[in-house]
Amino acid sequence: MTAVKRGLCILLLIVGVVGVLGCLAAMVTTWRVSSEVDQFAVDVFAVGDETIVAVQGRVGQARERVQTAKISTADIEQSLKNWTKRAASERLTNRLGVEEKADRLATSLHQADHWLEYSESTVQLFQKSRKLARRAGAAVDPESGEELLEQISTLRTELAKATGLVESIRAKAAGEGDEKTIRDRLLQAAEIALRVIATFGTIDERLEKLDGKLTELRTEAQNLEADCHRWISIATITLTIFAVWMAAGQCFMCLYAWRGVR
Repeated sequence: MTAVKRGLCILLLIVGVVGVLGCLAAMVTTWRVSSEVDQFAVDVFAVGDETIVAVQGRVGQARERVQTAKISTADIEQSLKNWTKRAASERLTNRLGVEEKADRLATSLHQADHWLEYSESTVQLFQKSRKLARRAGAAVDPESGEELLEQISTLRTELAKATGLVESIRAKAAGEGDEKTIRDRLLQAAEIALRVIATFGTIDERLEKLDGKLTELRTEAQNLEADCHRWISIATITLTIFAVWMAAGQCFMCLYAWRGVR
């Protein structure tokens, strides 16, 4: 019986030592995996933050173009109104100046639309990553991204409308005919210019709201990143405590087995 008991104690001692080593390995693995997951989260959120910042930059550039375009349109509208006040020799020059300004304005609006298109495609990719994060259990509001895409789409529609009106102004300014016909067309163009100015005012307000929405989205992402780091830390500490508790049990078993062997 003594030999059997001694053999059991040796077996328990071996099992206990293996258990302690296993617990230590589990703790090391837990902290290593935690560090890698935490770094992965940092990289992912950094990409998301850079994406939002890039979109905000494009929106800011588009807004600057729209504000400049609003001033240019007001200048065009004033030039059209002053057309009848100029001498006959100056009217052709004035018309050509309106055409040139309208061309530059249209080009500027096309560039603004290009920036919004880039923003839209970037936000679409960002929204897909948010949906994946939501499926993984992250507290992400999918509606905020959809609302953002809807705002950009509306802005592009308004911008296309404004561009069409600017093209209409250019066409009316470039048209030929007798003086009365040209005068009527340019007065119509002046009225269109007023509509364009109002449209630019609406677009500018929408761009400002879009920028605010992007800021909210960035804040939401930063809060989500903080929550993510917190939960990773909680999980790591919990697993470590569990491993320590298991290791303590194994150590107690080793101590009991060692006494039996002696």
